[in-house]
Amino acid sequence: MKFTTTKQGFRSLMAALFLFGALLFGDVQANAQSTTADNLNWKTAFEAMQILDGQINQLDGEIAALIPGTPAYENVFNHLTYYKLIYNSLEDGVAVPEAVNTNIGVVDINTADSDPQSPVTFDQLLGDVVALLTN
Repeated sequence: MKFTTTKQGFRSLMAALFLFGALLFGDVQANAQSTTADNLNWKTAFEAMQILDGQINQLDGEIAALIPGTPAYENVFNHLTYYKLIYNSLEDGVAVPEAVNTNIGVVDINTADSDPQSPVTFDQLLGDVVALLTN
């Protein structure tokens, strides 16, 4: 049985429309992983500020004894910078999770001149803060 080109064209068009519809309606949205979950049991802003103040004072003492440019110095410097940014946001009335999430993008990770690897990564900074500021 021979089909005419009109019927074959119609079948091809129907197959193409079916495939397009399947792709269109089967579309799944992918979301990027968030840096931290907002549904963690965060400390209050007041508690977080007290903890951060203690950490900032401790790190200020540590950094004074370190040699600038070394991986240990850069590690402490990066933590100190991140903690101060969060503290300042909390002073401005920002919620703890928002302060943590927003300021991780602001931190400029310093690396030691002689070490091409960062002494601390964003994930490490974030993990340290989450450990400090959650119950």
